Amino acid sequence: ESGTADWQELSVAQVRLPALGEPAMPDELDGGPVNLNLADTSRLESLPGIGPTLARAIVDERDRGGPFAQVDDLVRVPGLGPVRIESLRDLVAT
Repeated sequence: ESGTADWQELSVAQVRLPALGEPAMPDELDGGPVNLNLADTSRLESLPGIGPTLARAIVDERDRGGPFAQVDDLVRVPGLGPVRIESLRDLVAT
């Protein structure tokens, strides 16, 4: 038929864009805290006491349970208890 379009399935990735005036990657650019909601496993592994297993657990929990609203939400991650969370408090942000 004339005028009929062929449609193909399209996968769309979710992309977070910085807010107006916000640096593109604030934790990378200014040496500030690691953003728990944006960091990949290699960035998380740069934190003291966070190796590959805990970094993967943080990302998995973020993917499964949604963004971390506050640093204390790290308690959702198996293997991260109050003492370790407290040691990370000044090094991370949400």
